[in-house]
Amino acid sequence: MHKLLKRQLNKLYGETLPNIENMEALLHLVDQSYNDFQNEYAALERTANLSENESYKELRNFKEAIDTAALVSISDPNGVIISANPNFCNSCGYELDELIGENHRIISSGYHPNEFWQEVWQTIITGKIWQGEICNRKKSGELFWIDSTIIPFVNEQGIPYQYLSIRFDITEKKESSRLIHLYNQELEKKNKELDQFAYIVSHDLKAPLRGINNLSQWIEEDLEGKIEPDTQKNLDLLRKRVYRMENLIDGILQYSRVGRVKSQSETYEVESQIKEIISTIHPPENYSINIQDGLPIITTEKIALEQVFSNLISNAFKYNYNPAPRLEINCVVNANFYEFCIADNGSGIAAEFHEKIFVIFQTLQARDTFESTGVGLAIVKKLVEEKGGKIWLVSAENEGSKFYFTWPK
Repeated sequence: MHKLLKRQLNKLYGETLPNIENMEALLHLVDQSYNDFQNEYAALERTANLSENESYKELRNFKEAIDTAALVSISDPNGVIISANPNFCNSCGYELDELIGENHRIISSGYHPNEFWQEVWQTIITGKIWQGEICNRKKSGELFWIDSTIIPFVNEQGIPYQYLSIRFDITEKKESSRLIHLYNQELEKKNKELDQFAYIVSHDLKAPLRGINNLSQWIEEDLEGKIEPDTQKNLDLLRKRVYRMENLIDGILQYSRVGRVKSQSETYEVESQIKEIISTIHPPENYSINIQDGLPIITTEKIALEQVFSNLISNAFKYNYNPAPRLEINCVVNANFYEFCIADNGSGIAAEFHEKIFVIFQTLQARDTFESTGVGLAIVKKLVEEKGGKIWLVSAENEGSKFYFTWPK
């Protein structure tokens, strides 16, 4: 029997216990219950100690992690620094004993107006967390930027008794943002200058071309009925080359504008857009055209996608010499993009030319045989890739051509 229990029973009944039936069994159960209680209490005590140790260890790990990554300081209700970690001291160039007892004004840069600090103070004295970017000054006078979070510790009345400041140095990020802003301003200026230059070049180059074209027509009119066949052929060739040169100038200007000039995104039906493009091109009457039903409705830069479709479709019409020409337009909708296919049953393109056709000024036929600037597919490739898509060709000689391109959603 437990000593404490025995002592209490002797105190109550004296040396002789009352003659109660099954007393020994009762006392044994009481004794066993007491022992069980002691064991459970000891187990709970061990669990509590373990939990306390684990919690302390976890808190210590959190503190070490924050101290490693951030600039940390603690101040009293008046904003006087009472603690700071090594990162904070290193970032501002002060020793810890130089900071203790000082207000955070010791690292103030004077960059922010009084209204800014009033807003910070009014937030934290009401027990609310403040978060924002602050420009500070090091002991050396150098400025540095921090992303700061100030957390008030409040008492039972909701009144702050301490402020914990956790900061991250974002000086490099701010400097990068500043430089990017300057570069963007400079790029915008250069783009405007380039557009102006392109306009002037276009005007100055096209003016003499128009003059050459007009002169050839006047010569033809003055010599009406007297022109030799070879002379007439040369005059026609001259005008064709003038026309080609004008188209080449326009193509170069379009190519230079891809990626520089942005248009507003619009929502439109691809099917109706394709039909409108086809109607403006006026394909031969015997041309069979099959457009997949249910083409998607897309929100994007309409002009850019329209240029891609227009170039690919017009090429399919222009270079198809099959007696029964056919055009098919399909689309597969994937998770992040649309995959379009413009297919024809023309003469096809040999594998060694699949990359060449997307290079600016490259043509597969002599320009005097077939008028082409060699710019159209280069513009298409640049437009598609500028939007984050890709374009490729599946074709072989005498097997038609399938131009695939992806357009991000």
